[in-house]
Amino acid sequence: MELYQTAYSHQQKEVQGKEIVQRKASWFNNVDAGDDCQINVLRFEEEILNQTGSIDSLYKGEWLCSQRLSKERCFRYAKRGRMRWDQEDFHNTCKNRGFDIKHDMVRTNSNLLLVWKMLMFIAFFVFELFSLSVLGKTARGKRSLMKFAKDMLEQLVNILWSQIKASDILRKTKVQFRFDWDPP
Repeated sequence: MELYQTAYSHQQKEVQGKEIVQRKASWFNNVDAGDDCQINVLRFEEEILNQTGSIDSLYKGEWLCSQRLSKERCFRYAKRGRMRWDQEDFHNTCKNRGFDIKHDMVRTNSNLLLVWKMLMFIAFFVFELFSLSVLGKTARGKRSLMKFAKDMLEQLVNILWSQIKASDILRKTKVQFRFDWDPP
């Protein structure tokens, strides 16, 4: 039996403002993966062309899919795959910046992953907002971002909620964050 006996392909052009987006997909269905298991392979390419016809952006990706691919589904699956890569990139950013995210959180409860990711998004957002503010940069001083984050967490854990609730800054009717976009 020959691998990749039948290949399919589909192309699509779309005008977005002054740019032309060209998408190409090719796929193989029912590829033998051993142990009586078959998968489907999707290859995707997207070019964004400017008014002169030169390429402004080029993206290539490949995915293994459990569901059969078709002309109607190929671009939808590529879009979904690209979204997942963005999530994976964010996941790795959080893992490597001290949030200690792991990939095996869904073993016992399928909802755990969603809840944990939402908590991570909130924590990451609050930390980024605070670390980019003038107040955050002043409070950080010469500490590394990791040390600064650990010190902030330690303070939050040791302060009673009643004290946080009674703080002057939370009693204000208007709170402003001022950003300092200069690199540290």
